[in-house]
Amino acid sequence: MAAGLADILAEWPRPVFAVLDGAKYDDLPALLRQIDIEARALFLEYRGNAGIVRAGPHLALLNERRLRNLLRIEGIEDAAVFWRVEAPDEPALYRHLRTLNLVEIPAPPPAQGAAPDPFAPAQRTVMFRHWDPGVLAMILPVLTPAQRARLFGPAAALAVAAPEGALQAKRRADWPEPARGRLVLDDGQMQALSGAMTARSHRAIASCLRDAAPEHTRGMDEAGLLGFIARSEAQGRALGLNTERGLGRFSYLMLLTKGQFSGTAEVRAALAQGPGGPDEAIKSMMQAMAYIMSREGRSW
Repeated sequence: MAAGLADILAEWPRPVFAVLDGAKYDDLPALLRQIDIEARALFLEYRGNAGIVRAGPHLALLNERRLRNLLRIEGIEDAAVFWRVEAPDEPALYRHLRTLNLVEIPAPPPAQGAAPDPFAPAQRTVMFRHWDPGVLAMILPVLTPAQRARLFGPAAALAVAAPEGALQAKRRADWPEPARGRLVLDDGQMQALSGAMTARSHRAIASCLRDAAPEHTRGMDEAGLLGFIARSEAQGRALGLNTERGLGRFSYLMLLTKGQFSGTAEVRAALAQGPGGPDEAIKSMMQAMAYIMSREGRSW
């Protein structure tokens, strides 16, 4: 992904802008200063909480030397969104990007059995992590042309290295006028995003299973393995598992036991009663099983 991203950026004129995710590093501003890059936080300090600012997004303007320095940081492709602006204007792009920090999405439906509240707002405001390349790669395909124009603002193109690979999106001449105000996503767009997130999670789990259990996955094509993961996830969620890691561990144990892992009362009780909830319980169960098998000299 890093090589593909570098190939895209090699075609861009200099300077280029980068929005960098401070949450991916212990102290991103200090790291950037070490390589002679000044960056401007897109979050403003609130009630003296400098930690939130440090862990938030930062905008940097990069000439050729500074871009090379940035791309040498390990893992930077997972923490950077690059923007191409034909007439680089840092204050204008900075103001624009700050208007993207929040989006409106449909409010959740009333709890089961609760009466609808006619005064409840139809939308709720959430943070839009447009500085996370994985998030941006998922949301781009569901936006309308007017919403894309709103997202791009003064930019001509953006580039990211998402889990699906490096990609570049360019402004189109036939886009309508930008949507006004905050980006507003409707129910259909949220469902499409949910589906994209699920598909990405399943692909990540499939990759882990092929690495961790090659002898068990060798005879499964991609569609078969993804179908197995989807079925395992449905069973895992019914048992209270929620995180990708927890569901991945559950799929792994289901794979090794040919689907028998969840069928015992002991396993169900351990997941239901384990301290920290089912996701922590299955982690502890995997560690205990690995320890016992290593003591007995057996492999998975």
